[in-house]
Amino acid sequence: NLDKFLVTGSLQYQSIFEKKKLNYKNFCKKYNLDFKKDLVLFLPLGPQHHTKQYKEDYKKICDKLESKFNLLIKGHPADIFKRKNTQFYNKNKHSWEILGIDNICKPADFYEAIQYSKCCVSIYSTVFVEVNLNNKPIIFVNKYDHIHNMMTNKFKKFSKSLDDQTLFLNQR
Repeated sequence: NLDKFLVTGSLQYQSIFEKKKLNYKNFCKKYNLDFKKDLVLFLPLGPQHHTKQYKEDYKKICDKLESKFNLLIKGHPADIFKRKNTQFYNKNKHSWEILGIDNICKPADFYEAIQYSKCCVSIYSTVFVEVNLNNKPIIFVNKYDHIHNMMTNKFKKFSKSLDDQTLFLNQR
């Protein structure tokens, strides 16, 4: 009997549609960012997938983005809670601590960060669902290289070197 069911939204995505808590200037102030620059959100995989090649690309992407944009990293839940990180990292540290990256988005600010971002960048991630629900573009960098590596345990370079690539984002 359908009268016994109530059709609702998804609790997982409910906060996507809530109003922003801060304006962009105050959001930048909270994270010590320059409000005159556009924000880009980097979305890494869980630390259990951070092979040597993944770490190299992660660091290069962050370095390239930081030179032109405000950069925030959305930590993967396994990384935030320091789970599954013993294979490639010290179990007591987050991946970003080891890679020397400082701008980490607080989990409670994630959806607001997407709303303020010009776009999101990832190597490979399923978080594109949240990005798409916010009508933001997402750029995948060397995605197939890393998927191949995860599937075969052999790294094969399908893409150009990240050194040869330019992230084609232009500031407004």
